Amino acid sequence: MYITTKVLAERLRVHEETVRRWYSTGKLKGRCISKKQGIKFDERDVLQFIEEHPKYKDLYIAHDNPVSPYDAVDPEIMASNLMKFIQATLRNERL
Repeated sequence: MYITTKVLAERLRVHEETVRRWYSTGKLKGRCISKKQGIKFDERDVLQFIEEHPKYKDLYIAHDNPVSPYDAVDPEIMASNLMKFIQATLRNERL
């Protein structure tokens, strides 16, 4: 799956120009499709980048897999999802 510069910047809570700079300096592998379509990043390359830069790991996971507390019918799963949702929200607010 390919991710656009804009989406990746949103997931990592950085400016789009930061993602472009990582690409141009070789820190993050990607593909420049065209000037109009911009740079696309393979999710495997993004995950490798995140492993090398752990401060972005929690942010990426929180945005990549948003958990709604209402996604489950089972009360135990719903409570678990609610805790994950709250923790992800708190991590993002502290930055």
